[in-house]
Amino acid sequence: MRIFNWFAGKKEKIIIGIHGLDNKPPEKILRRWWIRSIKDGLRRKGINDLSFHFELTYWADILHPHPLRRKTKDKNSPLYLNDPYVPLEKTQAAKTSSGILRKKLLDLFEYVLDNLYFSRRFASRLVSWSSNFVKKRFNDLYVYFSDAQVIEGYEIVLTRKAIQNRLLKLLKKHRHDDILLIAHSMGSIIAYDVLTTSEFKLRIHTFVTIGSPLGLPLIMERIAKEHKFNLDDKHRLRVPETVGCCWYNLADLRDNVTINYTLADDFAPNSKGVKIVDVTVKNEYEINGQKNPHKAYGYLQTEQMAEIVSNFLRPESGNDESR
Repeated sequence: MRIFNWFAGKKEKIIIGIHGLDNKPPEKILRRWWIRSIKDGLRRKGINDLSFHFELTYWADILHPHPLRRKTKDKNSPLYLNDPYVPLEKTQAAKTSSGILRKKLLDLFEYVLDNLYFSRRFASRLVSWSSNFVKKRFNDLYVYFSDAQVIEGYEIVLTRKAIQNRLLKLLKKHRHDDILLIAHSMGSIIAYDVLTTSEFKLRIHTFVTIGSPLGLPLIMERIAKEHKFNLDDKHRLRVPETVGCCWYNLADLRDNVTINYTLADDFAPNSKGVKIVDVTVKNEYEINGQKNPHKAYGYLQTEQMAEIVSNFLRPESGNDESR
């Protein structure tokens, strides 16, 4: 059917996901859990009969040779899986306030952080402190931005290139399809790099970032340096030209990774006029009484994600810009 549609000039629709940092369960399991989470969100919207094709960009094995194991019972083991997929019906609805106070505090924090970052007096000190913090707390991200290398096939390449190539391979594979790309956490940094720098002519229909740190000054500074952008208080990063229709940024105000929960004010529209739409959501993921508003499963289960997915899968959603 896929080949027939290609010859007939009809484009298929594909959802591609890319996970975030830290070790993960095996690829097949993680892929299945992403699919279940997306279906959970669709069901809460009353959509039970919508089928879709999904592929996962799995890169955890590049930095973590041994995946997390569900059968590992020792909580002190590095392979212990403490945050598996939880069906939506087994989670409790997030009982949170309207978040107005937290929103105001986060807005103030972003204002202060941006002003410190763009201040000549404090910029270098802030970047140095941020780099040390990332090295201690988010080693995968530190390695990604470093000059670390790995063996890929018969070549020695930068670790970040090996990671990016996983996503690039899938995007090339589906270059004739309409693509909805969902990027979680550090995966959003990888996706932005690939969509911005790929020499291969790529087009995606819709880009969705969930739990993304792209708005943090350190991340923006690293991206600007990598792509040789001039970044200051008058120049912003841009929505990649490869995004043809939409970029939605989903963030839970309680998610510590998205302390800068709005990206629209940090990224200028691309030449097609595509700009970021920031969407505040409630991530209801919970395991053993512990909430984690950063988990990908919870973001995928939200009504807002279900709305984006269902709109994308509608026959009339395709357009020539995503070719």
